[in-house]
Amino acid sequence: SLAAGFVYGVIQFMLEGGIALGWQSMLGDYLIAFGVLGLAGIFTGKPYSIFAGTVVGSVARFLVHWVVGATIMTSPWIYSALYNGSYMLPDMIVSLVVFAVLYVPLKKYLLGEDLKQA
Repeated sequence: SLAAGFVYGVIQFMLEGGIALGWQSMLGDYLIAFGVLGLAGIFTGKPYSIFAGTVVGSVARFLVHWVVGATIMTSPWIYSALYNGSYMLPDMIVSLVVFAVLYVPLKKYLLGEDLKQA
């Protein structure tokens, strides 16, 4: 959910030594950027949910970081896209590979089928 991503952003900022260049950077790079990861939940219950959710959440987070980097840090848009893409794209690819490897053995848990049986 969006709330879980928001809370994760707060925890990451506080416990992992988050760096912000003002309140706008803290709000954008931590609270909003991690909050939008909750968009992955819009595919809940679909057979492809883990993959589509990973792509949607990762792209949404990248877009937030891109806009924040280009506006708050006064960096050019292309620099912000290259910088944020340099870690967001590998992060998304690694996540998709891990989910692909684990999908078959954990399918009933990923789709919530284990909760449907009474």
